[in-house]
Amino acid sequence: MNLVASILAERSLLDYMPADTKLVAAGTDRWRARCPLTNGDRLSFGIRRHPRGHFVFRCFSCGEHGTVIDLVSKLERISARQAIVRLAAGTERMSPEAELQRSYDHFRTAQGAFVLACDAPGCGATKELPDALAAAIAMASGTNWEVAPDGVGALCPRHA
Repeated sequence: MNLVASILAERSLLDYMPADTKLVAAGTDRWRARCPLTNGDRLSFGIRRHPRGHFVFRCFSCGEHGTVIDLVSKLERISARQAIVRLAAGTERMSPEAELQRSYDHFRTAQGAFVLACDAPGCGATKELPDALAAAIAMASGTNWEVAPDGVGALCPRHA
C-alpha cells in the first residue's frame, strides 16, 4: 500500500473537520454541514463514504471536493504535499501562533537574523534574511524555497 492509500485508509476526514462544524446525518455514512472552507450559511457541504472505504467531501456552493488530504490542505492553506507529510506523521493541526513560534525557533540565529538552510542531506545552501516575516515571504513567494517535509525546515530550489 502506498503512502496516500494508507493515509486515506487510516485518517478519517471526519476527524479533521473544524471543531465548530456541526455535522447533520444525511443517511448511512453521509453527512451535511456548512462549508468549513467558505463559512457558508447553507448545508451545502456533503461528506460520504467512497466505495473504496475512505471519506470524500464535496461543497455544492463553492465546488471544492476531495479527500482528507485535500481538506487539510485547503483548511491549513498548505500544499497537498505538506498535508500528506502532516497526515503521514499524524501531527495535529497547530495554532497559527504555535506554528509561527516553531518557525522562529528553527530559523533564528544567535545574532537575531533568520537563515533558511536547506535540509537536504549534504546540501549547504543558505539564505540569510533580516527577520521572520522575510523568511516566511521567501518561502511563500517566488524564491523557489519550499517548506521541508518535516513542515518546519526549508529546501533550496535545487532540492524543492
